[in-house]
Amino acid sequence: MTWQRHPQSTRPMKRGPKPSTGNCSSMAELESEVAKRRAIGWSANRIANRFKINWPAAKRIITKLEGNT
Repeated sequence: MTWQRHPQSTRPMKRGPKPSTGNCSSMAELESEVAKRRAIGWSANRIANRFKINWPAAKRIITKLEGNT
């Protein structure tokens, strides 16, 4: 008896959800708004609450904008 493996799915695989834009229309708009708020001293938590994104997403955008790795 020869076993034949069941063919795997040919559907394209996703690599997680797309980055959240919160209540902005695009990621570029969100980044510019975060940069404005950060420049006047807002914390990552306050920015996250304002734009309805989670805290790690806000922190990731801030570190990207500040050039920290």
